Amino acid sequence: MSGREKDIKFIGIDGLPNEGVQKVNKGELTATFTYVTPGAEGLRQAIKFLKFLTSEPSQVKWAESGQMSPVQGVSDKAKLDEQTEAMLALMSSASAIVPPPDNKYPVPVAEAFYQAAAFAASGEKNAKDALVWLDETLAAMGKQ
Repeated sequence: MSGREKDIKFIGIDGLPNEGVQKVNKGELTATFTYVTPGAEGLRQAIKFLKFLTSEPSQVKWAESGQMSPVQGVSDKAKLDEQTEAMLALMSSASAIVPPPDNKYPVPVAEAFYQAAAFAASGEKNAKDALVWLDETLAAMGKQ
């Protein structure tokens, strides 16, 4: 460093009462404070949040925002827009669903997969034509 580290005050935040104090005593930190880790209460709050998130009222709002709800029956109760309805119909009638590519794909390949999905979701192409387009696009790209 350029020596500016002497002008910067480093403050520690940790859940271990002795570790930060030792670093202050060594001059590695200017100050420190500890906090109590949530333990069992944190677990209770996480469970409470997950129950809220997957509750029917929350999932109806989720579906009405254009997202696909994994909770059975929610789509029947939500006021869905036309595009979400079309996507839901497409997915519920599919014999198989191929997940999107992971981050190991080169960006142009991933974009082609997403574009093919967008064609099918928007109704611009049916599922078969979207897959044909994808195959042709990937073949034209060659090895990435």
